[in-house]
Amino acid sequence: MERLSDFIPTKRVKRCALSQNEKIIILNVYNALNYQYPTNTITDTVTNCSKMTGIGISTIYRLIKDTQNGQDEMAASRQITVLRLPPYHCELNPIELVWAQVKGDVARNNTSFKLSDVKILLENFVGKFLGTSNCK
Repeated sequence: MERLSDFIPTKRVKRCALSQNEKIIILNVYNALNYQYPTNTITDTVTNCSKMTGIGISTIYRLIKDTQNGQDEMAASRQITVLRLPPYHCELNPIELVWAQVKGDVARNNTSFKLSDVKILLENFVGKFLGTSNCK
């Protein structure tokens, strides 16, 4: 069983500027709590709401974990099994392995650094990967 303290930062730092990940986390929490916010000013809204509500990072992590547990319970009631990848284990996610191969192949064969050539290299890789001569 995972300990909740593994997900909770040990220090709380007050700062105005939020990173992109923190904004996404806060937006997910607001969606989970059914808070309404205008979509045209998401950055300003998230910053102001985080200051006004004082939602701490540890609370956000707990709410996300509760939301995931709720999703798991809802899936189980419909006889659906939810498999979650552990964080920081990209080798367990097949798309990450294929994406790494794509990037490596394009980097090895790219000589002109033009987007049109990269597209051709990508199509060639997908064709080789799928075992077909031309893939479009």
